[in-house]
This record gives sequence, structure tokens and C-alpha cells, in this order.
Amino acid sequence: MEAGFYARLLDALGQAVIATDLDGSILYWNRFADKLYGWSSAEAVGCNVLEITRAQLAQEQASAITSHVRQGKSWSGDFLVGRRDGSSFPSRVINSPFYDERGRLAGIVGVFLDISESNRATDDLRRQKELLQRILDNIPLMIAFVDKDGCFVLVNREWEHTLGLSPNEIKERKLDIITQCFPDPGYRRKVLSFISQSNGKWADFKARVRDGRGSHCPRALRRGGFHIDAVKVGDGEYR
Repeated sequence: MEAGFYARLLDALGQAVIATDLDGSILYWNRFADKLYGWSSAEAVGCNVLEITRAQLAQEQASAITSHVRQGKSWSGDFLVGRRDGSSFPSRVINSPFYDERGRLAGIVGVFLDISESNRATDDLRRQKELLQRILDNIPLMIAFVDKDGCFVLVNREWEHTLGLSPNEIKERKLDIITQCFPDPGYRRKVLSFISQSNGKWADFKARVRDGRGSHCPRALRRGGFHIDAVKVGDGEYR
């Protein structure tokens, strides 16, 4: 097929595609790269890719990426780049080697994707989770979200006040809280049976909790009360 056919295919992609020689001089610049960076193909071809995209990379980083691709390996990562108007944005980049008709390494082809929206969505989700955690931490009741396998995926600060187990400790160490609080197998089955019913009713159980004097296993424990209201809130999740 003619070269124009392949060029039209690359122009149809929704990502910027830029090919360079091994020195970083631009050989090909597709239509989406025009839109993303503000430079036309005629202006970009022949220029250094790091200069025209204003990639915010240290020389050592750029050299390491080039060296990696020269070994015939693909490289992917995120870094800031700049448009013609001076604005910048985070870009996800995949660089791969390409070869000439004799199988010799000829250059690097890179695909550049603007991930600004993705990063904003991630930041928004993080802020929402932080707000939810702050709200839960100020409720004077022990609240937990448990998945269908019985694993605690979220707990509030009241767990630390009542049981002596911090939220971070529970999540990071993946503690089996049910087993720790209810070591007797028969009694534990009653607790798990109540939770699985998820009928919205309250029940009282006696639990083992840390007394705060032990810092490492074996831990000192004391007896305490445990009042549970089990409500199903999702597919296999309870609080």
C-alpha cells in the first residue's frame, strides 16, 4: 500500500504520533500532534522532539529513555510537556523502536496522550475519599465496610478508640479483625451469621480488644462490648 494510506491511518488516531531518528530529529508528526501541541507538521519535521514538545525532562532522564529504546525495548511513562502557546499538560508517552528495511534500528516512534482529565478525575476521587474518611472519623460509632469475603476495606477512627486498632493498621496489615475480636470459633460464627443476614437490626456481642500496653505480638487484650448493626450496602458489602 502507498505511504499516503498509512499516513491517513495515523492521522485518524486520537493520539499524537511522533517519529524521530536516533538523534531526536522529527521525521513524522501526525495531525493529532498538530492539534495537541499547536505546531503544524511542516513546522515540526526536522526539529528536535524535546525542544518542540518542551518536554520537562532532565538530560539524564532523556538519555536513559533513548538508551532503553536503542536496546530494542519499549518505554512508557508520564511527564509534563508544553504547547506552542506556552501552556503545559501531563502526557502519557509510549516510545518504541522502529527499524529500516534491513532490520537496523532507525529511530523511535512515540505515542503521546494528554492525561489532564484522567489526573483531574483521580484527584477528585482522592479528595472525595478524604472527605468521606473525615466525616466517618467524626461519627462516634464504629463503622466498617466489609467485602463479601469478610475483609475490612474501610474503618473509621472509632475503631481505634474502642478496640485499640488504628484504621491504618487494620488496612495495611490486613488484620483479620473478626478473628481477633471473636477468637472463639463458635461465637465468631454467630457474629458472622448476624452480619450476613444484613437485616438492619442491632445486636450486642462481647469482643476482645487491645488494652494499649502491648506494642508487638503477643498483644495484651481486655474484654469489651461490641454493638453491631449490619446493613447490606452493595454487592456482598456490609457496614
